[in-house]
Amino acid sequence: MNEKMYVPENVVVDFFEKLNEENIIYVVRNNIDGELPRHLKATKDIDLLIYEKCIDRFEHLMRNMGFQKNMMYDQRQFLEGTRGNIMWKNDFSLLQVHIFYDLCCKGLSMEWNKIGEDIQNRIWSKKKWDNVNCFWVMDNETQFIYLIARSIFDKNSFQRGYIKEINHLCSNIDKSIVKGYLTEIFGDFTDELIGMIERQNYDQIIKTYFSFKDSRKENKQVEEFLCMFDGLPQKDKHNVAQSFIKACDKIGKYVYE
Repeated sequence: MNEKMYVPENVVVDFFEKLNEENIIYVVRNNIDGELPRHLKATKDIDLLIYEKCIDRFEHLMRNMGFQKNMMYDQRQFLEGTRGNIMWKNDFSLLQVHIFYDLCCKGLSMEWNKIGEDIQNRIWSKKKWDNVNCFWVMDNETQFIYLIARSIFDKNSFQRGYIKEINHLCSNIDKSIVKGYLTEIFGDFTDELIGMIERQNYDQIIKTYFSFKDSRKENKQVEEFLCMFDGLPQKDKHNVAQSFIKACDKIGKYVYE
């Protein structure tokens, strides 16, 4: 291992010790492949969620430790109510810390979205202590939901490290609890999503999900359009609506090009 490529382990350990000493309420968003504290590449960062009431104390502590604050993205990329997305950098120690105040993912529109409303409170009420690494993490159910949502909406793929962690968590969660939170995010697709994860059909999940969403959107458009043809037989109304919608799609693509 080339040590210059990694943040020294003692730097990472000292960072979390200071957070804990100052009673900052936080959780590590993810620790894929167990990269903390020994294997954090200098090009990567620590992902943290900070509890709202601790923000001022956290920022004061970070400045005292020699970190500089940088906003990651234009705030217009945030949907209303989504907060954070700040990078703190310490050029001397090589440590970078990426901060959010809400659990969220970056969607296809490049805007950051909260992952459900109910799950935001669960993060703090169910956080747990990692006895090995001596830092706070999300409970198994929340981690499971977050890794799935991030793979679909943010990464647009299920990467090896994420699959390994999801598989591990799958046998250590209350699936009835998970299903409730996943339904808030994925709606009627939830049962199929859970089934595909249990069967480990990870390479098909994203394609199937967006195909499902497109189908539901088209069906909704058809239903709305049918109201304009109440005098026609049901079969004729459906055919007319589908033809019209497809024609509009082609016109839209032509104009766009």
